[in-house]
Amino acid sequence: MNCPVSKSQKTIEVDKFKFNNFITSDCKPLEFDFSLKKCNSCNHSYKEINEALKKKIGEIYSNYTPYHSGGGKEQRIVSDKGFVSRSYYILESIKSYINFDDILNHLDIGCGVGATLAAMKSINNKVVLYGMDLNNILEESIVHSDNFSDFFYSLNEIPKVKKFDLISLIHTVEHIEDLDDFFRTVKSILSDSGQLLIQIPNPVCNPFDYLIVDHLHHFTDNSLKELLIKNGFKGIKILKNLVNKEITVIANFSADSYNFTDFNPDFQIFSVESAVEYLNKYYLNIKSNSAKFYIFGTAISASWLYGCFKENVIGFVDEDEDKHNKSLFMLQIKKPQEILSNEIVAIPLVGPIRSSVLKRLLKYTSNII
Repeated sequence: MNCPVSKSQKTIEVDKFKFNNFITSDCKPLEFDFSLKKCNSCNHSYKEINEALKKKIGEIYSNYTPYHSGGGKEQRIVSDKGFVSRSYYILESIKSYINFDDILNHLDIGCGVGATLAAMKSINNKVVLYGMDLNNILEESIVHSDNFSDFFYSLNEIPKVKKFDLISLIHTVEHIEDLDDFFRTVKSILSDSGQLLIQIPNPVCNPFDYLIVDHLHHFTDNSLKELLIKNGFKGIKILKNLVNKEITVIANFSADSYNFTDFNPDFQIFSVESAVEYLNKYYLNIKSNSAKFYIFGTAISASWLYGCFKENVIGFVDEDEDKHNKSLFMLQIKKPQEILSNEIVAIPLVGPIRSSVLKRLLKYTSNII
């Protein structure tokens, strides 16, 4: 299989994981196996698509539950104002790049329950909203809003004469099988002065992204830039520190200009090979410890770790007040201060995020893995 970005045949298969426990993008553990490949031309990493993987992804999407680990609520992230809606934070943070008052209509592809559309409405109450996804699970507050116009199940349903001032792809592109076909269509429905907003996981500083079965692509900033240029986009701004562990991209049809912001220098930089090596070592380290333990967090990495060692997991720990006294996989989610000094907590995080969490948890227990 040629690289889906560069089309190069210079690809290699990456070493295998030493486990078959993986995770879906809606945080559900599953056992599976796949081949992870890397392009030596553009450094893009991707899963080799075969019939078994297509079938498994079909099963995942047929039972998809967005924000499953958050009780149906969008993940909140820590900002200067405390925990805030992820979508609202993203849009507020890019106001210096996009004048939202100029956005007359907004299409969110992969809209899910409508978190990005709701955030957009709170910023521009005159915008006309459109959503597209495989299933219509938009919240009633979006559907019955005066701003909402239409929902599409595929790009083919959108009239060819329709043009949008903003098209957002928030954690969508990594799921797309045929990237060139997808972006050709997106380009055709973006207005001449329109803006394309993309956010994807950043595997360079988050090795856990490689564990997500329905993430077909694991982009670097360079491989994503190459894909966008090849499909006619210019004015590309790549923001690598807007949200931790994510790459945010703004692109349009303006004159060629490529602006990059650097990674948080505190993050360790992972190649796909070193990411697999790190995950294998982390898994084997915990496997060697037969004690019962809590897991910090309730999202992708925490849910994966639960799937690997569910017989040893006694609960979860989270700092988000919305999750306290609730449950995940029928196990209680505790506040950090409820952990006893002799209890063990696993922190499936890396870099400065792990260091920051570790510092706070050490107030309650020194038993950290």
